Formats: sequence, structure tokens, C-alpha cells
Amino acid sequence: MSELFLPAVADTILPATLELVGGFTGLLAQAAGEAPGAAGEAAGEAAAEPNFFQSVLRNPVWLVAGLALLFYVMILLPEKRRQTEVMRMRAELKKNDRILTSGGIYGTVVGTSPDSDEVTLRVDDSNNTRIRIARSAIATKLNSSKDEASG
Repeated sequence: MSELFLPAVADTILPATLELVGGFTGLLAQAAGEAPGAAGEAAGEAAAEPNFFQSVLRNPVWLVAGLALLFYVMILLPEKRRQTEVMRMRAELKKNDRILTSGGIYGTVVGTSPDSDEVTLRVDDSNNTRIRIARSAIATKLNSSKDEASG
């Protein structure tokens, strides 16, 4: 039954819609002070030859490319810079640097090797308590050393 109904509806709705659009175009032409047929012809010519910006905006590829570029500039570049700074900070650690680990432990670097992935920290000065952590667990470098802070 729906197969019989759809063509009948399309045959009645499509001409009515075209007539409505044509009447609306005629009203706009009368409001502008032009002949009703001239507005339809001018609209047809304008639709046939879109300018550069209209042709660009009609293509959805440009929208997707613009959003991808915006995503890259606003999110990926700053994150890449931040990761580079963190890697540089972890590589430049030296003895007596104060650090904070990602687990929330404050400590002072006692021993490190540039080619090693482990860093030895002193976490308690009174008992000389030391722990070994992975270099990737270092979140932040605090004030460089006690010598630089006092001098």
C-alpha cells in the first residue's frame, strides 16, 4: 500500500511546492520593483555562476579540512610542546634537584645516570631514606637545589 501512496503524494506535493516557490520569488521581485519573470531569470543566472566563496563553502571537504587544522593547532601542537619540555626536564636531572613524582612523593635526586631509566631519591633527610623510581614517574622539577636557593 505504501508503494502506491508515495508516488501519488509525490505527484501532488512536488508541483505544489514548485508553485509556492515560484510565487514567493514573484513576491520578492515585486517588492524589489522588478518584473516577476526577471527575478527568476536573475536567480537562475546567479545560481549557475557562484562566486569563489560560495563554491568553497558548498564543498564539505573544506569544512572538514578546516576543523582538522583547527584541532591540530589548538590541541595537538601544545600537547607535543609540553611532552617535549617534560622529556627534556627528565633528561637534564642532576644531583640535589628537588622533584615531585606522579605519585605525590617529594624527594631530592641523589643519583642518576643519563642512560639509565632509574633515579635514586632521598625522601627523608633525618633517616637518609632512599627510594629508586622510574624516570617516567617524575612529574615536576621543583627548586633546583638547596645550594642555589640559599645562595
